[in-house]
Amino acid sequence: MGHLMRTLRLASAISTQCATEVILLGESGAGVQDTNVQDSNVKLHHSTWAQCKDSLRILSVNSQDILCFDVPDEQYNQLQAFANWAGRVVSINMYEKHNQVCYEDIAIYPLFAPNQQSLIAHQLLSHKTTIQVSGADYIMVDPAFFSPLAKPCDSLSAIPLAMPSAPARSSGAYALVTMGGADPMDYTFHVLKAVMAFANSTLIYKIILPQQSDLNAMQDMTEHCDWIELYEFGQVDFVDSLKSAEFAIINGGMTRYECVASNTYFIALSLHRTQYALTQHVTKHGYGINLGVFDQTNISTLTPCLAEYLIANANANANANDISTKRHAIKSPQSIALSPHAAQHILAVIQEGVST
Repeated sequence: MGHLMRTLRLASAISTQCATEVILLGESGAGVQDTNVQDSNVKLHHSTWAQCKDSLRILSVNSQDILCFDVPDEQYNQLQAFANWAGRVVSINMYEKHNQVCYEDIAIYPLFAPNQQSLIAHQLLSHKTTIQVSGADYIMVDPAFFSPLAKPCDSLSAIPLAMPSAPARSSGAYALVTMGGADPMDYTFHVLKAVMAFANSTLIYKIILPQQSDLNAMQDMTEHCDWIELYEFGQVDFVDSLKSAEFAIINGGMTRYECVASNTYFIALSLHRTQYALTQHVTKHGYGINLGVFDQTNISTLTPCLAEYLIANANANANANDISTKRHAIKSPQSIALSPHAAQHILAVIQEGVST
């Protein structure tokens, strides 16, 4: 879903400059129709990797046009088919590719770090080089997350080192739990068990279930826990819910950046070391905590690890005389910040790269 939304935001920005066609490949476009796109200048098409070039021919795409890909890391090698494309090829990736084979002309790497640009020589095609840019300017977050917060909060110079103190539950204070629509390792269930382990809670835990979840079965399992509220995927206004949360428990991906834009502290659970490393670029500035990597080898440790962390912090905050002692300033907040205009920054990079 993150790749899709990022693509649609970029397409909307590009459509102000030229005609824009979006081809949704395979399952990425399942259930997505033109009516899901707010920009009437962006046209959606459905295809597969095997038929992608045929789709381009049908759309009369030629060497004067730009191909821009945003695909999951595991599908990156599909770009090999376009390494000799006569026009410019751009890709948005979630990892740097120095010392690796590159198939595109411009590689854009969204990373919570200062902006950088470099040239990568192609290992197979001696005549080809790739312009790689990286940095926080290229992290595309829905501008709605940057709007004034629904909850009173400190400025970005005072993000909590530990979780914020939890007011009485009567105030409606809550934590938000979301692992996205897919949740391949079933993190939501493990988080649910951790929260159920509480004897009680001064915070409500609003848990957004992944797609295809059995809401009734989950409600039966948690009926004795009045601090747990379950929601089907897509049932709540996610922007407002995240901005109003005391903190969020997340998997990572775009949600970590949405937390930053919303000024909402997060606890991240990572699927693999690459995801953990990307989150570390954010947590080192105080926006959240990287709780660990939980994969098939240690998934059984997630529930006790998270429960221990939540209970320890709840006790610490309850006993603290002044919650401000739990806070610290973000390191160099002026030099690394997200922009609501990331799509325009990416468009500028594409335009500059194409003109060289």
